Amino acid sequence: MGNLPNRPTHRTIAREANVSNVTVSLALRNHPSIPESTRARIREIAETQGYRPDPKLNELMHHLRTHRNQKFSSNLAALRLRPERETHYNSRVLAGVAEQVRRYGYSLEVIDLNKPSLPPRRLRKILYSRGIEGVVLLPMEPVDLSDLVDWSAYSVVATSHSILKPRFHSVVPNQFSNMLRLCERLAAVGEKRIGIVMTVVQELKVNHRFTGAYLWNTMMKGWPLIPPLIVDSGELKREVLMKWIEKHDPRVVITFQKVMEAVNTQLPASVRNRILWARTGVDPGAKDQWGILENAEEIGRAAMDVLVGMIHRGYRGIPETPRCTEIEGTVRLNRQ
Repeated sequence: MGNLPNRPTHRTIAREANVSNVTVSLALRNHPSIPESTRARIREIAETQGYRPDPKLNELMHHLRTHRNQKFSSNLAALRLRPERETHYNSRVLAGVAEQVRRYGYSLEVIDLNKPSLPPRRLRKILYSRGIEGVVLLPMEPVDLSDLVDWSAYSVVATSHSILKPRFHSVVPNQFSNMLRLCERLAAVGEKRIGIVMTVVQELKVNHRFTGAYLWNTMMKGWPLIPPLIVDSGELKREVLMKWIEKHDPRVVITFQKVMEAVNTQLPASVRNRILWARTGVDPGAKDQWGILENAEEIGRAAMDVLVGMIHRGYRGIPETPRCTEIEGTVRLNRQ
């Protein structure tokens, strides 16, 4: 039996590239400390030699890198634009993130981007000085974060569609599927006259998936098609909502928390009580709500699985082709 060909290693690549083994290791992990031209040259040599990473060795090195930086106060950072009032959804995504971080043996620092004392320059110093390897972007209002930091230095995952730029790998609710199943469940209990109320901001945050699924479902199944009410990001006006209700006579209205608050304060009880109100984000602790439970903790946990895997494989920066992992929600109807 003939001899098996030698398997290419970091050493064989380093010899041909005339660099050290450490440089090869960092370059193949796309580490920003190695010039891009050197990284490209080493990747080309590795491909020519037919190099394939050893998964067992990667696992060992990931373990060593994870435990090497325990002297820092944080290995991972969760960035958010903190609203005036925290929503149950956002807090539960963060709880899932924190739970999974502990399981992996990292520590986590939560950083509020809208603190007046935290301009981008100071944020960059904090991330560098604390040895941050990976960043999770928590749900926030639609925002462009292109110039916030040098993203090539970090592994990054987003937990919503609201990061308009750059586009990172993300873990989000499967809002299209969730809305389809909510409409189907409502129809199964005899409620087919369904309307939907959204704001422009909320539409951006979910990438239009709620209204898209609603329109597809009603048109394809021949149910009464009530035009969605999309209001601007300002306050929902009572007269606008009343006019829409009177014109289209919905039996069920699907909306989200801020609109529900406006409904409760602006609509007369006679109108409010004759409509079934279903939420796109049900509070798990509230037993009297219809709608979609988006399993926020699982989104946080899954986001950390993706992020730690990226750190393990050395994937940093803005991806050429962003990948999106979607988490199924649960439809809750309290009476059949």
